[in-house]
Parts: sequence; C-alpha cells; structure tokens
Amino acid sequence: MASVTEEVDAKIREQIAEGVFPIRLSVDEWTGGNVNWLFDKTALDRAAAASVVANFKLLVKEGELRLHPFVTRLMDKDTLEKLDAKPISASEKIDAA
Repeated sequence: MASVTEEVDAKIREQIAEGVFPIRLSVDEWTGGNVNWLFDKTALDRAAAASVVANFKLLVKEGELRLHPFVTRLMDKDTLEKLDAKPISASEKIDAA
C-alpha cells in the first residue's frame, strides 16, 4: 500500500508496464500524495478479494484508489466499479507528465 504523488504514480505505472514486481520505490516515495495504490493482497477467492479492496477503500478516504494487476486478477469488472477502484493494466499507456 502506498499514497503517492502523481510523479511517483507515473514511476509505478512504468514499472507495471515493464513487468516489475514487487514495485520498487525509495523510502520517501511511499507516502506524500493522494494517489492510493494497493499492490498485492492475500485472498483465496473473488469474495475475499472484494472484501480486502473494500476494507482498503475505507482506509483511504481521500484520493484515487489504483490497483496493481495482481490485485485485480481475482476481481470482476462490476465489483471494481462498485468500489470505485481503478485497475491499471500492464499494457496501459503511460502519459508523459
């Protein structure tokens, strides 16, 4: 979990596009912004995955919630929409800031 700036968000997206896992950030990059990331979860099925993300959403009351592709593998599109979470795919184009 991280709450990052837009600049660090771009760095995370680049790493996802390159297939990097775990995500590598410096100590000072993990906090300091309002773009909230969930990188991984422990869940055995879709219901448990949805519960993990829903609880995470409760913790991050401000900012956008973005999910690593590893998190969204067990989740369906309807659940993601209900949770107002944005899945990021490895093939998503990175906008240059």
